[in-house]
Amino acid sequence: MNNEKQKTVIITGGGSGIGRATALRLAMDGYSIGLIGRTAEKLEQTKQLIKKIIPHVIYKTADVREKDQVYEAFEYISSHLFKLTGVVAAAGVGGSNKPEGDDDRWDEVVKTNLYGTYYTLTAAVEYIEDSNEPKQLIAISSLLARIGIKNYTAYCSSKAGVLGLVRSLAIELSDKGIRVNAICPGWVNTKMAEKGMKRLAKIEGITYEEEKNKALSNVPLNRMSTPEEIADLISFLFGEGIWGFSGHTFDISNGSWMQ
Repeated sequence: MNNEKQKTVIITGGGSGIGRATALRLAMDGYSIGLIGRTAEKLEQTKQLIKKIIPHVIYKTADVREKDQVYEAFEYISSHLFKLTGVVAAAGVGGSNKPEGDDDRWDEVVKTNLYGTYYTLTAAVEYIEDSNEPKQLIAISSLLARIGIKNYTAYCSSKAGVLGLVRSLAIELSDKGIRVNAICPGWVNTKMAEKGMKRLAKIEGITYEEEKNKALSNVPLNRMSTPEEIADLISFLFGEGIWGFSGHTFDISNGSWMQ
């Protein structure tokens, strides 16, 4: 392998869901993979799956809410793999929040989804390869950045903030040849989505299946996306010759949001 040509992508939230699916997809595309997440066991599981595809994979545990931990993880991965040319900020938490009692998860949700994405993307700028080759940062936002939903004030606010962050950084980093884009999935079949639906069901006093049916009744295609669908779009955006997108938001919502 020509190490001069080998490229690395760092993915946060790489232990499960969209992050894991993205890591596997980009490994199949030939990228070296750096994983960041809070749980070593999950990251190790992803690593072992990737090693069946490509040998160049490493992980570092970090809480994206903590800036120092994020930068330390980037330092560690960058010192062990090839030149960094892309980052996918997929780490996030979902679910409802209510301002009263113990269910006010505002700090947890906003710090993870918005602060964590900000720390990830700004750390990427410090470590990404300084070259004439195209480089890209992708942030996972949500359909709920587009619309409001009851008891989801923290999640909707944090994911809407990610879109503003992406647009601003796309302008700020254009002179460095760094593209910055966002993806807004609707319901995706992940453990996080299941957990969020169960929290809503509890608040509304209905069963999980009733809550799921209620959610999908508002989806024109009446289905949830898979993590692999999101990963395929990310693969497309990283593809050679796909350099014209920056500051854009790509919706995968099965018809729930149309422009």
